[in-house]
Amino acid sequence: MVEHDVRQIESAMKAGSMVIRLYDRSSIIRLVNGQFQTEEWEGKSTLERQRELLLWKSNLSRGLMTNLDNHKMMSHISKGWSRDSSDQATRIRSPWISSTQSFEWAVWETTRRLVDNRESTVRTSLIDTSDLRDVIHVKPIPYLMGHVQYPDYARAVRLARWASEVLFYGRIPRHKIVDTLEWTHEFAPLTLPEHFFITSPGEFDPEDWLDNLVWQPGVHKFGETLYFLRRRAGELQREEDEDSGESSDESNGTEEERGV
Repeated sequence: MVEHDVRQIESAMKAGSMVIRLYDRSSIIRLVNGQFQTEEWEGKSTLERQRELLLWKSNLSRGLMTNLDNHKMMSHISKGWSRDSSDQATRIRSPWISSTQSFEWAVWETTRRLVDNRESTVRTSLIDTSDLRDVIHVKPIPYLMGHVQYPDYARAVRLARWASEVLFYGRIPRHKIVDTLEWTHEFAPLTLPEHFFITSPGEFDPEDWLDNLVWQPGVHKFGETLYFLRRRAGELQREEDEDSGESSDESNGTEEERGV
């Protein structure tokens, strides 16, 4: 397995050159033959796909979407698209595939699915978004804001904002997928930053990673988790500053003793 540097992943995501897609056994759209694609996209011919991509690029560049397109986008975000969704009767087949530009949300959602949804494995695909000329991808909030007077749209905007959601239309091709990582209750495939944990990672068994996070998976919402992460990062920074101050004092004392 390739060892990935979390700092590089976070940096790429903040710069907009990488997103993460999560999926598990209940997800309708999973990695198949090295790529993600919707049922609608799979049934189209190459010519139909090319025409549709051109049309969407033209419409999105001008901010044009039909009411049905807006409704499909809202439903995709607001009502859930897992195979186990309880809202089967009102679902519309979604042409969209979700991803996130927030590393923190990706980890939080992974742990929520492991604990709250009782998934044995959650997979996260790292997707290169530095050059997507042959792919349609959008941030949905601007297209939904004109309808926030309706509760479902307001909910979709709120969820998309928390998740830093990025939607792909139809497919995510295999040449854009850098790697896919498997998370379990006993194994985290990435060395998470120190402020994600209540103690230093070296002080507990790596198999107990879920039990040592600063938030409680399945209990704390993402907003609460962000607060805990920021607080822990501040604690670690203060500890580092204090250690640096002590080291400086010791150094100065030695210099005084030497008459410098």
